[in-house]
Formats: sequence, C-alpha cells, structure tokens
Amino acid sequence: MKRTLSLLLVAALAILPACMKMTTANTVNADGSGDMEMTLGYKLDTVEMLKGMVEGQMGEEGGGEDPFAKIDEMFDEKKMTESMTKAGMHDVTTKIEEKDGWKTMTVKGKVKNYDEMFKKATESEDAKKAKSENPEAGEMMEKLMGGSFGFFKTDKEDVVKMSLIPPIGDLLPGGEDNPLEKLDDLGEDERAMIEQQMEQMRAMFALDQMKIEMRVRLPGEIIDVQGVKKDEKEANVATWTLKGADVGLDSVKSMFGMKNGIWVKFKKPADFKITLKEEKKAESKPAGGTTPKAPEKKTGEEEKKKKEDG
Repeated sequence: MKRTLSLLLVAALAILPACMKMTTANTVNADGSGDMEMTLGYKLDTVEMLKGMVEGQMGEEGGGEDPFAKIDEMFDEKKMTESMTKAGMHDVTTKIEEKDGWKTMTVKGKVKNYDEMFKKATESEDAKKAKSENPEAGEMMEKLMGGSFGFFKTDKEDVVKMSLIPPIGDLLPGGEDNPLEKLDDLGEDERAMIEQQMEQMRAMFALDQMKIEMRVRLPGEIIDVQGVKKDEKEANVATWTLKGADVGLDSVKSMFGMKNGIWVKFKKPADFKITLKEEKKAESKPAGGTTPKAPEKKTGEEEKKKKEDG
C-alpha cells in the first residue's frame, strides 16, 4: 500500500502544474545588469474545480490550511511587486488580465547587478527569517541561490558556465525514500495503473494546455548546453520548454530534464563583470541515504595467504 501511494505521488508530481502556463525571458548583460519578464497564468475553471475538490476533502477531515491561498497571493500585484523588489529586482511592473478562460499576470523588472541579487537572496533579513521559520526549505534555497545557481568558472579562461537550474535530483532523498527511483522497479500492472491515473487527470485538468518556457539571452555565443536548446537564429539565446502533451512517466523520472541540471556555456566577453564561482563537484548519494562503509583492511596473514593462493 505504501509503495502504491508513493507511486501515485509521482503521478501527482506530473499533474501539479497542469492548470498553469508560465514563460520567463531573461537577459544577462556583460556588465552584470539584466532584464526579466515573466508571464504566469492559470485556467480559471480548472482551479475552481480543484478548489471544490479540496474544500470537500478538507470539510471531511475538519479544516486545514487553504492550499490555494498561495495562488491568490501570487496574483496580488502589490505583493508580487514587493516580493520581486525584495529579491533584488528594480523598476518592477505588473499587469493582470483575464482572457479566454485564463487569468494571467505579466511581471517585468530590471537587475542592476546579478552579484548583489544573488547575495541578497541568501543574506537578506527576509531570507534569514524564512530559514529560521522553515530550516529545511531555507537550506535548500541557500544551496540553490548561493551554491548551485549562477555563473561559474570552467577549465577554459574564456568560457563561462551559467547554471539555470541546478541538479534537482541532488535535492531528493536516496534509495527507498525517493519515489522517482521506484519507477525502475514498476511491474506492468503498476505502470498501467499509474498511466491510467495520469490520463484521467490529463483529461480532468486540461494537462495538454500546460506550457512552461524559459528563455535566456547571454552576452556571448553559446558553445555548449545541457537540458536546453540553442536558438536556431540567435547564437546567444537558449530555450527550455515543457509542454503538457509531453508529460508522462518517463519525463517525470527525469524531472522533465531537470534531474541532472540545466546549464549553458558561453564565450566570455572581454568586459564581463559578473563574479564567477568555483563549481563544487556533486557528492554521490549512496542508496537509502546511508554512508557507505569503508573497505575493511586485510591483516598481514590474509594478504600473505592471498599471495600464496594466487
């Protein structure tokens, strides 16, 4: 039963953003400044249906925190502006509109200095407060913004690596605690059950209408990528796209291409001013999350016997 529930969580992971659309377009300039534009939207009738289902469940179980409060807060123009400003953005503007059954918010802003923004994300009073209130989430954000996300040195002096999304797989537990690893052990009946469940949710929550896209424009020509595609027309632009129609068990297993991280390497301009970090090599995770035992040392007699037998 426990195995079945954890596998159904995998299906839920794929359906979670089903009623959403999101596009982000970021520009990084050599002097450390940049621009950001994000459009976030959700399908009104789908969210209302979900709210009704959740409210019914909450009524049966005697209340609880409203899981949709965060959506309402996210689409509050004043709160969004304050949130983006605290994150290090400047000249932030927001616009909300409803059209064709979707509610969307477009947010635009400028980055004066990426170094300052990264620092602010991990060292601000708000970041410290969030970490004290939720240590696990705070440490994860600190790892993402402070260590895994940003601009890194490479083995070539004239090449920069920008980590757009760090290896999400590194943040998941190992072994039996990681539901994604269970997908390799699925039997035919279990796989068929989860795929059927996902198809039902696909139809119910209009999954095929979901689209998430991330686009980044860099100050130098892109020479290598992982998890993203180089633009066919512009040599310094990379794009990552997730469409609802492409969501399935196999894409869930790879975290939609994010499990091993998404990065871009580009030629470093002569006037590049963003501080480059040293990239830390990922530590391998043993199965089950336990520390592997060190190999036992052989005694002198064992070594002698081994040589004689050999």
